[in-house]
Amino acid sequence: MAWGCGRLTYLLNYPDDLDQNLLINEKGILPEGDYVLKKEDDDAYCVVFDRKGRLNWIHDRVEYPEGYHPHVLEVVTKEASPSYLLYLRKIGIPYIIAGDKDLDIPLFLKKLHEEFGVERFALCGGGNINGSFFKENLVDEISIVIAPVYDGGKNDLSIALSDEASPRAYKLKGHSVLSSGGIYLEYVK
Repeated sequence: MAWGCGRLTYLLNYPDDLDQNLLINEKGILPEGDYVLKKEDDDAYCVVFDRKGRLNWIHDRVEYPEGYHPHVLEVVTKEASPSYLLYLRKIGIPYIIAGDKDLDIPLFLKKLHEEFGVERFALCGGGNINGSFFKENLVDEISIVIAPVYDGGKNDLSIALSDEASPRAYKLKGHSVLSSGGIYLEYVK
């Protein structure tokens, strides 16, 4: 199992796992290709879409949910610097290179399955990364929780953003009322 979000989600929600003042200046010979580390346990991968490699991790795991520590797995493009990739190797964070400048989502999913043995991937990102998956028609299921909570933020939230309008229909698979008063909706393609 793996779940993932974009760079900004991690930057905003995991400040204790990052050090943005860290100067990464690793030197050495960078082996070509992805850096695959097989897990020794049944933990999930916490996938981070970080095209240029700008998150300065200080640990190889994050805590989410509370008490659970999945392995960080970076997804970068060829724009990530060799110094950054050497740093990830040094602290034990595996990575997948998927694309030149933009993320190649089908290639990422193929590598996630073939190199890391992941059968299911839960996309938990914001509108931009989710929009990338929808644009490629790679979303098989949608799970939505409507929570009885007022956010009050100035920014509009969206499940998916895209420059191209590409509506796709999904069918309701199930629904339930949660103990918190929220409503859980599950749709399939």
